[in-house]
Amino acid sequence: MKIQNIELSRLLRLGYTISKSNVAVQLYKNFGIDYTFPSIVHAKLTNECNSKCNICDVWRRKEKELPSALWINALKQLKEINGSYKVDFTGGEVLLKDDVFEIFEFCNQAKIPFTITTNGFLLNSKNIIQLLELQPMNINISLDSLENDIYQKIRGVALLDTVKSNIDDLMIYIQKNSLHTKVFFKTVVNNLNLTELDSIANYAMEKKVAGITFDPIRRRRKVFLEEKIDEFEIMYNIDTGTLQNAKKRLIELKRVNNNIINSKNSINQWFVECNTGKKYFCDAPLFRLNIIGGHLKPTDY
Repeated sequence: MKIQNIELSRLLRLGYTISKSNVAVQLYKNFGIDYTFPSIVHAKLTNECNSKCNICDVWRRKEKELPSALWINALKQLKEINGSYKVDFTGGEVLLKDDVFEIFEFCNQAKIPFTITTNGFLLNSKNIIQLLELQPMNINISLDSLENDIYQKIRGVALLDTVKSNIDDLMIYIQKNSLHTKVFFKTVVNNLNLTELDSIANYAMEKKVAGITFDPIRRRRKVFLEEKIDEFEIMYNIDTGTLQNAKKRLIELKRVNNNIINSKNSINQWFVECNTGKKYFCDAPLFRLNIIGGHLKPTDY
C-alpha cells in the first residue's frame, strides 16, 4: 500500500506539472507570454552500445561519458528550479553505463519519474530486479523484428533470442510482483520489416506490454545525411506496394488491438511527402529539454 501511495503521489505531481506546462505553451503560442518550463527531460547518458544498428549513428561516435555525480547534480539543480518533471534516459545503450544505477537511485529517492529506452539485451535477471526496485515509470524496448536474420540486418548483431528471453523474464517479474512499471515496444518501420509489423504488434499483445509505437525510418541522423551507407539505403528505399499492404493490416489490427499507440491517421502518413507550404508551430522546445554530455540545451526536435 505504501508503494502504491508513493506511485500515485508521483503521478499526481507529474500530471499537475504537465498540465501547467501545457497551459504555459498555449499562452506563449497564442499571446507571446512566456511562462514556459521543461516538464520532460531527455538525457542521453552514453554513446556506447552493444548493437550496431544500421539505422543509427550514435554508436559510431566516440564521446567521453560523464560520471553519475555530474548527472545527479544537473538533475538536482533542475528539480530545485523546476519542481516536478519526467526524465527519459537514452543512449546508446543506457545499461552499459557503469554507474547508471546511481542515477536511477537518485531519481527514485528524489521522486523524479523516469523511463529508460534499451535494446533489451542487458535486461538479465540481476538488472531486472535492481532496476524494478527503483520503480521506473516505463521501460521502452527497441524491437524491430521477430526474425533472426532480419533483426541482425537491422541491428547489426545477433541478439534477438536473448532479448526475447529477457522480455519474458521482465514481464513475469512485473506481473508476479504486481509492479506499476509499464513496458513498451518501439519499432522502426523500414523496408526489411514491412511484412511483419502486424506480427510484432501481435507479439506485443501476447506479452501483455502496455503498448507499441511504430516510427518510420528517417534520414535525420548526421551520418546518413552526409554519406551513403548501403545497409541504411536498403532499409530506407521503401517498396510502396508492400508498404500499403502493411498499413492496411496494421490499421485493421488496431481495431481489435489497443496496444498499438499510433493513430490511424499517423500510420497513413508514413512516408507520405507533405509539401503544402504551410508553416507549423513546433512547441517541443517549450516543454522538452535535452541533456547531452552534461550540457543543458533546447531540444533539437
